[in-house]
Amino acid sequence: MVRKYGSIFLALLIVTLIVGCSTQSATQSKKDSKYPEHAIEVIVPFNAGGGSDLTVRTFAPFLEKELGVSLAIINKPGAGGIMGMTAVSKAKPDGYTIGLTGLPGLPALTITGDFTVDPIKNFDYLGAIVSDPAVIAVSAKSEYKTLGEVIDHLKKNPESLSYAATGSAGLDAITAYGLENATSAKFRMVNFESGKEAITSVLGGNIDAVGLAVSEASPYLKSGDLRVLGVAGEKRVPSMPDVPTFSEQGIKLSKGFDTATKSGIVRGFFMPAGADEQVLATLRDAVKKAAENPEFKAQAEKIGLPVSYVESDVFAKSVETMIKELKIPIQK
Repeated sequence: MVRKYGSIFLALLIVTLIVGCSTQSATQSKKDSKYPEHAIEVIVPFNAGGGSDLTVRTFAPFLEKELGVSLAIINKPGAGGIMGMTAVSKAKPDGYTIGLTGLPGLPALTITGDFTVDPIKNFDYLGAIVSDPAVIAVSAKSEYKTLGEVIDHLKKNPESLSYAATGSAGLDAITAYGLENATSAKFRMVNFESGKEAITSVLGGNIDAVGLAVSEASPYLKSGDLRVLGVAGEKRVPSMPDVPTFSEQGIKLSKGFDTATKSGIVRGFFMPAGADEQVLATLRDAVKKAAENPEFKAQAEKIGLPVSYVESDVFAKSVETMIKELKIPIQK
């Protein structure tokens, strides 16, 4: 009898040890699993060839180096960035889908009510890498040589000059609203699907003026195809030393517009809220290290991309602040 129960006890002990080891092994395996283990999708909410696309594709090799996996860049344009940003909001918060967003576009779309996802509650921010000030430009063949000439003409002849913008809440549109608010001039706004189409329309003589970011305008300024009439901010930008600022030309934008245009397009990365803290920490650290890589900075400088790293918490706070401060007379 003792021998019988001794055998049963021994069998139970073996089963307990096997289950225990199995559980420990599974727990250890989960603990040892590392992120990321495979490619990460990066959603760009605008067409290929624009400033946002250029930013991501220039930055991608350096971010890949830090993360140790490849990035699959997916252009998902539509509705001024809403389609792409909505796609990010609906993705799993597992760190394998991130996106590019920016100021002032995201706050402006939120203010208009066009973008219904809460940018504070529904997103986690990973850090911004570019601060791209606003400029206003005309074709090099244009009769207008200064911003003052454009403003004076519009004061006397409201809406007589057309202005190309990509939607009603992007930096280009906000630049026009800011100038109108400060000078009582009035453009005739014409919307395009992409910055590239807007530039093409100006170069072709179909549109009089266009609002751009520095990086978007730089190649056309260098080639002699565009004449940049003014740049936002208090100081001239290094890549356009001969272009005067708005303030140098006597144009003082109100607080909300001034903040938005001199910061320009602040492009950074975000993802759906709810990710594991380890995943967030890994992504944020990788974005920071890649943004501070001297090779990335050198490459960005060559193409006129103004690198300016912003910590994730500051980036998130900027979104919140701009929603409160930027009261735009949006034209539907």
